[in-house]
Amino acid sequence: MIELASYNYLALSGIIILAMGALFVLEFLLNYFFNRLPEKNISLRIMTAKVVEILFSLFILNLFGLLSRQLFSLRRLNTGLIFLGMGLGLALLVSYLSYSALKTGRYGKKYSFILAKTPRDRFFTLITFVFLVGPAEDLFFIGFVQNILAVRLGWISVLIYLLLFTFFHYLNVLSGVEENREFWVMLPIRLVISTILSVSFLLTGTIIYTLLIHNLFDTLNYLALLSARKIPEQKKREEWSDEEKN
Repeated sequence: MIELASYNYLALSGIIILAMGALFVLEFLLNYFFNRLPEKNISLRIMTAKVVEILFSLFILNLFGLLSRQLFSLRRLNTGLIFLGMGLGLALLVSYLSYSALKTGRYGKKYSFILAKTPRDRFFTLITFVFLVGPAEDLFFIGFVQNILAVRLGWISVLIYLLLFTFFHYLNVLSGVEENREFWVMLPIRLVISTILSVSFLLTGTIIYTLLIHNLFDTLNYLALLSARKIPEQKKREEWSDEEKN
C-alpha cells in the first residue's frame, strides 16, 4: 500500500497521469483484442470492458489505500437524496430530449454500435448500463483522482475532475465512436451531470450516490436510444406491408 499523504503536488500529478495512461492502454488493448475476434459480439465487448475497468480501478484504489467501507457508505443520506433527485430529474429530461433528437434520424448514427442485434444481447447491454457503467468510470475519476486531490484542493478538485473527464470522453471522437459534432452538442449536458456527480462526492464523502446517479442517467439514455431506434424499423415494416398489399 502506497501512502499519499507525504507526496507533493508534482508527485500526485505524476501518479494521476501514469494511472490515466495505464487506463488508456488497457482500453486500447481491449479494443485491439475484440477487433481481432471473428465474432463482433457488442454486448460481450461492452460488459467485459466495463468489468475490467472496474477491477483496474479497485486495484488502484487498494494500492493507494483509498478502498474503504466509508467510500461506499450511505453517509449524509439527506444530502445524497437531494443529489439523487437532481440526477433523476436531469436524466429524465436528457433522455426525452435525446429520444426526440434521435428519432429524427439525423443524430446518433455513431451510437448504433451499442444496439445489439438479439434480445439476449440487448438484455446484457442493458445490465451493463444498469450496474457497470457508473463504477467503470467513477471509481477511477472520482474515487481515485478527485479523492486524492480533494483533501488538498477542496473545490478546485471538482474543476480538475471535469477537465480530465471531458478529455477522457473526447477520446470517443478520436476512436470513431462519436462524431465531433455530437461530442460538442453533448458537452454541456455531460458537464452538468459530471458536476452533480463530483459535488455529491465532495459534500458526502461517499461514492455510492455518484454511482447510482451515473447508472440511472446512462440507463435512461440507452432506453431512449433503443426506443428511437424502433421508430425507423416500424416505418420500414409498415412500408413493406403496404407494398405487399399493393
